[in-house]
Amino acid sequence: MAYTLMFLTVIALTFIYEHSGYTKEQVIPHYILGLVIILIPSMMGGFRAVTVGSDNLNYYNTFTYLANHSFSEIFFGSYSNDTEIGALILTWLISRLGNNYCLFAFITSFITYALIFEGAKYYQSRFSMTVIIACYLFIYYCPMYNYVRQAIALAIVFYAFRYAEERKFKKYLIAVMIATTFHVSAILSLIIYVAFYLNSLEKIKKWYFVVIAVIALLLIAGPSMMVPILNKIGDLGIRTETVYKYARRFASYTQYQFVPVHMLRALPQLFIFTLYYKRITATSKEMRGYYILTWIQFFFMAIGCVFEPFSRTSLYFNYSEFILMASLIRSFSQTRWRQVSVLALSLFLIGYWYFFTVLNYYGFSYPVFPYTSVF
Repeated sequence: MAYTLMFLTVIALTFIYEHSGYTKEQVIPHYILGLVIILIPSMMGGFRAVTVGSDNLNYYNTFTYLANHSFSEIFFGSYSNDTEIGALILTWLISRLGNNYCLFAFITSFITYALIFEGAKYYQSRFSMTVIIACYLFIYYCPMYNYVRQAIALAIVFYAFRYAEERKFKKYLIAVMIATTFHVSAILSLIIYVAFYLNSLEKIKKWYFVVIAVIALLLIAGPSMMVPILNKIGDLGIRTETVYKYARRFASYTQYQFVPVHMLRALPQLFIFTLYYKRITATSKEMRGYYILTWIQFFFMAIGCVFEPFSRTSLYFNYSEFILMASLIRSFSQTRWRQVSVLALSLFLIGYWYFFTVLNYYGFSYPVFPYTSVF
């Protein structure tokens, strides 16, 4: 019930924020409303109990350790090799403000949701910001309690979608490099820029075929393909121990293991967006780039069937579905059909949230549902 009330409140306030015109005299109240919208899910994330989400316990232990050790012990000792430098610095800085874990949970939640909110605002002139926020809340707000570092990295990349759309490579590269300091997997989001670059070419249909053909070939190559790729990344010194561990895990498999739950996170959306491809791309030519990302997401989710933790790499591409959903609803010009599409999306989001969050088909050993606060 706590999540539901929070979601509905934030969605309602976002709708008001999006549709309320304001004058120069109303700028401050408008910004205050935006801040309130960001604070509500951030405070809920900040007051969550440590047992909400499996990885949350690990972050609690990390924060406690940093709060009780000096700068030199952390940054010049072996501990600095265990996590990305951006996440380490942020956690250490928060620990200097106080040793209460709620402070860490709140600030990381605030950074994540503020970037999501500001990222959604970029599309406000074309699509419904409210739809984008609703998609994020029902699909990824809850599991991000578990993926604190990656949640920040994902939010940075989502905010940087604008730079990929506009082909501003330097800005996009800087954003991705910052994201990798929180979670090294963010380096894969450079592929997003490539997708939008191909989308800008005149003979786009040819590139569609090439991209989908490459994805098909990579899937056929199977788990063994990942071993040399991961070894090469490990040789570059990027989280070497972890990457080599992943490589060894892939080397122990020779074929895919079909994981229905993983496919449910990828195939329904891919089917819907393919079915309504013409409608979606008619609203904006950039939607073709976002559509390609759903195919790339499918590839990484399939690879995740071999080694489950790798499925999280698909999230960088999966965030594109927020924009695609908003584009699809915008494509229905008649009021009646738009209402039907909103109802259909609402049922999809509720079903997705119930299946993965309430029933815990994410497979968390410490589920994120039901919500439990520290009070």
